[in-house]
Amino acid sequence: MIIDLFSGSGSASEPWLRDYPVFRYDLTEGWDLSEPLIQTQIIEYHKLSDQLLLIWVSPPCVEYSRLRQTTGHEYDPDLTLWKAAQRIITELEPRYHIIENVGGAVRSWGEPRQKVGPYYLWGDYPLISCNFGKGAIPKKDMHLGGGKSRAARAAAIPAALAERIMSTILSQRQLPPPKPL
Repeated sequence: MIIDLFSGSGSASEPWLRDYPVFRYDLTEGWDLSEPLIQTQIIEYHKLSDQLLLIWVSPPCVEYSRLRQTTGHEYDPDLTLWKAAQRIITELEPRYHIIENVGGAVRSWGEPRQKVGPYYLWGDYPLISCNFGKGAIPKKDMHLGGGKSRAARAAAIPAALAERIMSTILSQRQLPPPKPL
């Protein structure tokens, strides 16, 4: 089972849909993870599962944007969503977890476990091979305008990265095969 928090387009968990149950929770769908009751509902619903392989988390990056840090705004990001994700991860104890965000989050969250192109990854997961073809991992250009749809496109996890994460996790010898749905 895969849980995708702040799932947005669902691009991070898309490859898993072929063989695993995927549960997506996003702010735009009414899952306000800053609310402790919502966190508790997610934890209670999934806590008895012994098949939780991965929790993927991509909290909104506006708080950590370098652009925000360089335009005269005082840098004091709201860590509510980061803490909510940490609570869910701690309570559910997945085999692996990955939290993805922009480089500006380093100031609040510390050094990432890995950087793949413009994607900063924190968590407990096997390291991802970074040998991608040219253009497979696009740059995040949210500052170039284009409104919310532009930001949503920039926030989407590229298929090449999502596939590489899945294949890396599934290549771990200690993993049991997926159970039939």
